[in-house]
Amino acid sequence: MLAVTLTLAVGVSAVGVSLSLLHRFEIFDVPNARSSHGVAVVRGGGIGIGVAIGAGLLAVTGRDDIEGFVGFVVAIVGFGLIGLVEDLRPDQPVVVRFAGQLVVGAVAAIALLDDSGSGLAAWIGLAMVITGWLVGFTNVFNFMDGINGISGIEAAVIAGTVSVLALLDDDPTLATVAAVVAAGALSFLPYNFPRARLFMGDVGSYLLGAGLAALAVLGVRAGIVVFPLLAPFVPSRPAPSVTLGPRLLRAAPGG
Repeated sequence: MLAVTLTLAVGVSAVGVSLSLLHRFEIFDVPNARSSHGVAVVRGGGIGIGVAIGAGLLAVTGRDDIEGFVGFVVAIVGFGLIGLVEDLRPDQPVVVRFAGQLVVGAVAAIALLDDSGSGLAAWIGLAMVITGWLVGFTNVFNFMDGINGISGIEAAVIAGTVSVLALLDDDPTLATVAAVVAAGALSFLPYNFPRARLFMGDVGSYLLGAGLAALAVLGVRAGIVVFPLLAPFVPSRPAPSVTLGPRLLRAAPGG
């Protein structure tokens, strides 16, 4: 598969280049009380993942025939840029970050939606649900980036599962798009597992989290059965979800 091979090749090279540049500009993840690592590690390697996935998507034949594909791209690019800003300027207020995520999530949700809905109220309700899904899953996925290999492996497993399900549903184009996301995640692993020379950072975890969440929406739109489609999203979700709630409460005004 040309798109997948291209993604892997570009990814390994682009992540390597990003490692050198980020190290030169001293973009480090400095450990704190919540960290699982004990030394400063370069962060922001998700830039290379984004370049790899972008190259792979350009090579996917018939991608424009996927309903909602533009929304998928908006989710990846928009959340990835928000994550990049957080990596470069980690002092950004939580409220500002969250507002940006809601805006990007809403725009992506609108692009992911079918405009031939049953009515305005139902359309607005579905847009709100998709926005919440994109923002919520992306933030939960973001909590895993401090453990070697976990984010890249999980992203590859989830996207790979969507790819297999799409193939079984006779949708090779969606299967290739999902495989490109999986390949982008895998291309990062040589730098992060078993020894971490690089973390993907918020840019990578936001980009992959949003991409996976948007893939689920594309799968539902394509008619893939919901239960097997969403099953791989579930196993690692409870612990980060429990952690996220208290942090949001502490960040809220008066919290």
